[in-house]
Amino acid sequence: MTLTRKLFLLLAILSVLPLSAGSIIPGAAPPPDCAAGSLASYIGLGSRGCSVDQFRYSDFDFGVLYSSTNNPATLIASESTITISPPASILESIQIRSDLFSVAAGDRVVYLFHYLIDPPPPILPGYDMEMFTETPVAPGLAKAQAFLCPGGVGQPQFGGSPALVTSLLCASFQEQVFISPYVLNVFHNGGLTGNQLSDGTIFANPTNQVDVWIQLDLDARNGGSSQIKGIGNNVPYLADEPVPEPGSLVLLGAGLSALSLLRRRR
Repeated sequence: MTLTRKLFLLLAILSVLPLSAGSIIPGAAPPPDCAAGSLASYIGLGSRGCSVDQFRYSDFDFGVLYSSTNNPATLIASESTITISPPASILESIQIRSDLFSVAAGDRVVYLFHYLIDPPPPILPGYDMEMFTETPVAPGLAKAQAFLCPGGVGQPQFGGSPALVTSLLCASFQEQVFISPYVLNVFHNGGLTGNQLSDGTIFANPTNQVDVWIQLDLDARNGGSSQIKGIGNNVPYLADEPVPEPGSLVLLGAGLSALSLLRRRR
């Protein structure tokens, strides 16, 4: 085989290969599959996180923003007592649960959870949140707020007053500007009516990443009790058809030209 034919053959082979570092040069190992486990184990995954159906969940964190009790061992949930159930598919919710999401006898505790959703290549059109509970006793109150930063990441606000969370701003990756987060609210007021156990939103523009902050407030200072089973988060998605990179198109054209010349010579 002549040098010219070898060159044409090489171009033809390159034209059908994806032009990306990940496909030609081995990159970092993919994240492990998400498995039911403690919050502490999820926090230990760090920025690498874990994946479900190509969706990556990462950067889990947890903090106690406020507590009125002097007995944290019995009244404040910890990383080791909180469990996370990943979705069986991306259409099912990730669930954050603990038997210690409970206060009574005039106590109050406020938690803050954080995690990041990164779904290449699908894109997220919105987000839903659900509270699993039937146990608050009036006038106890259980309330969860989700602060969503589509396409951006806010800075950790653990510690201090819960008011810090309500002023959380999101830094957009694409626009590099600060925007107000989407806010979802679910609550149980201890009564049989007037409760809102689910809430959702549709983003103004679908995004390929969502930074999630959840503030959970269990308040029994006025009497009664406040206990919930957990919180579920549903992340629907839209298929995002990949667009060929310009370099891939150049190689494809070169490869087709090479094949055409080879046919003519034959």
